[in-house]
Amino acid sequence: KLTGSDGRTADFKSAIIIMTGNIGAEELSGRSVGFGKTAKGAPDVVKALKRTFRPELLNRIDNIVVFERISQENMEKICRKMLNGVASRALSRGIELSFDDNAVKKLCESALDEEMGARPLRRKITSQIEDMLGGKIISGELPDNSKAEVYALESGFAVRILAGSRR
Repeated sequence: KLTGSDGRTADFKSAIIIMTGNIGAEELSGRSVGFGKTAKGAPDVVKALKRTFRPELLNRIDNIVVFERISQENMEKICRKMLNGVASRALSRGIELSFDDNAVKKLCESALDEEMGARPLRRKITSQIEDMLGGKIISGELPDNSKAEVYALESGFAVRILAGSRR
């Protein structure tokens, strides 16, 4: 049973609790990423957990899983999936949108954070891609029913209308 602060109880027999955190990340920083590397760092993470939490809590945890840092390859996969969402929303205006490889790579490099992983990526896509596209749509530079590609510039991103656009 689990009793809340309001006195209500709930059946907690078959519950699985998943806790996430960055405890031990400092111990793993500087290690190379790859298969097998995480398991070697697990004892350091357990030591960090013991420094942070009391034994009464740790003794109730059945399993500790240490995850690898996100690779550039996986970051690009996540980025492409998020950009596919942007392209789907553009399609509702008849805009067929694509992203060149350099744009994806630049976006990932600017968003990858050692401590935060892929979390900043959504904000980068909003601030650097969606806001730029929205401005172009409002100004008429990116008309409905067109075909366009987002590409990387040294100082940001731009969009070009492709030949064969349906205006």
